[in-house]
Amino acid sequence: MNYIMLNRVAVILVLLVSIFACTEGNAQGKQMNITVEQFQERFQNNKEILIVDVRTNEEIMRGKIANAVELDYYNPEFEKNLKNLDTNKTIVVYCARGGRSLKASELFIKNGFKEVYNLEGGYTRFIEVVGK
Repeated sequence: MNYIMLNRVAVILVLLVSIFACTEGNAQGKQMNITVEQFQERFQNNKEILIVDVRTNEEIMRGKIANAVELDYYNPEFEKNLKNLDTNKTIVVYCARGGRSLKASELFIKNGFKEVYNLEGGYTRFIEVVGK
């Protein structure tokens, strides 16, 4: 009889742990990669999203995606500056080639943003596909 009771307790514990794990995973946002083509199709003219350029001022002087907010990833205040943005907005983040924006997108998630897209290939790929 104790064996049956122990099994039931074990099953209940496993279920509780599973439920907690699922809830914990859903509470955190998700970071996804997106191609330039997907970006154009889904987001480029969508006023509900926030496009974030994480390149330096020198890089941005060579051009940028229209309506992008500029937040230099190398600025020591970068993570602090994320607090000025709406965490409920869908974010598309890009840099020159995709490396910094991938790291930045992880910081967006860490700071409570729910849906963050990293533009694959960055501005370099954007120019190749779209032109200036």
